[in-house]
Amino acid sequence: MNSQQVFDDTAEKLIKFLASYSSLLEHQLVAVRETMVQTVEEVMQGVSSISDATEEKKKQAEAALESAYLRPDAETQVLVDSMQETVTNLFDSISASVSQGGNGIQRGEDQPEVLLRNRLKRFLAKFSNNNSQLDQLDDDLTKAIFAMIGSLSTDDVIAQRIDHVRNSLNALQLGLNYLLLDFENRCRTSEVEAFESNLKTYTVKQYTMVSEREVYDQQFPETPPKAS
Repeated sequence: MNSQQVFDDTAEKLIKFLASYSSLLEHQLVAVRETMVQTVEEVMQGVSSISDATEEKKKQAEAALESAYLRPDAETQVLVDSMQETVTNLFDSISASVSQGGNGIQRGEDQPEVLLRNRLKRFLAKFSNNNSQLDQLDDDLTKAIFAMIGSLSTDDVIAQRIDHVRNSLNALQLGLNYLLLDFENRCRTSEVEAFESNLKTYTVKQYTMVSEREVYDQQFPETPPKAS
């Protein structure tokens, strides 16, 4: 094989490697884009979830208030009327006691204020389910917010992956500059193989994520260099 043929074969080998290496960096950038899109979708989903939960609890609260005061059912109406009657009797008793020179009514289990307290307990018990649902809103919102914070934490992963791509491009540029400065003399099999090996070793040593190594192994499945 003459020197020209060796030169051509070595140049072709270099071009194929550069194509594979460019594809590697492209796939890494695609992965960054997919992570960013997923993060935005998760945050928007969290915002929508918070909005939906808040709106649903608002409707439940309005329905509970409406059923209690605007369109009460028979049981609720009895409770409301009973409380109103108890309040009226309580004030009448106090007024009568004071007008007769007393200090008010005596407290006891059969007195109006005790009856009022019991009526209130029954009234609150009837709507305890609505109250518990409203209390659950805080927990739901907290979970949604923490989920959004978790999604946003991927900014470190994105930044790290972009740094790896940038560093790889810098290393590629330095290696190519060395070859191209005297390409006719340096376009030899040993020089090109050293360039490829050094660049692949430097690149894979940066990778700290399994997903990065998986992309690398897809592009260079032939005994990839081990990260130290």
